[in-house]
Amino acid sequence: MLETKRLKKTAYAESIYQDYMHNFGAQQVRYVTETSRDDIIAALSSLDLTTEDVKASIKNILSASVSRSATIARTETHNASQFATLEVAKNLQVETGVVFVKAWVASQDERTRPTHAAMDSNNYIGMSELFQVGDSQGLMPGDASLPPEESINCRCVMVTEQQKYVDGSQDYSQIDDSQLGDLSGF
Repeated sequence: MLETKRLKKTAYAESIYQDYMHNFGAQQVRYVTETSRDDIIAALSSLDLTTEDVKASIKNILSASVSRSATIARTETHNASQFATLEVAKNLQVETGVVFVKAWVASQDERTRPTHAAMDSNNYIGMSELFQVGDSQGLMPGDASLPPEESINCRCVMVTEQQKYVDGSQDYSQIDDSQLGDLSGF
């Protein structure tokens, strides 16, 4: 059994979140002008806003329905948080020599897509490996490279665990716990 430590929300993770928004945000938002897309990205990039605040901002930017605004806000903030989790774990591998693995965890309720429910397991894969989601592949839940029917409104999460040091040992006592903790605040 692997010892599990979750990653902490840090300024570094927040910078990854913002970088994601600036580089990849709103890629799946269709039928909007570039100016509107830029305004959406600016709203999504604010770490001081709640999902409700972002939803209201998007509704004002697009004059969109509450439903569409909520879908965009949920999808984009979820995707950015999953990306930040992935990047922080990959960078910790480099910094600490610990090998991390990841798994897909589905919400498991009546709204969960069958392809996502099938992903829910304790089958861990390497951080750079792709999850097979139906007929598609992606690095994480909500990955923008997945088709819209597999990524929009996705509620699944990716969990990471320490597997071992690059040298094969499994002694984590040398890892600075200030680097590890919970990233679920995203």
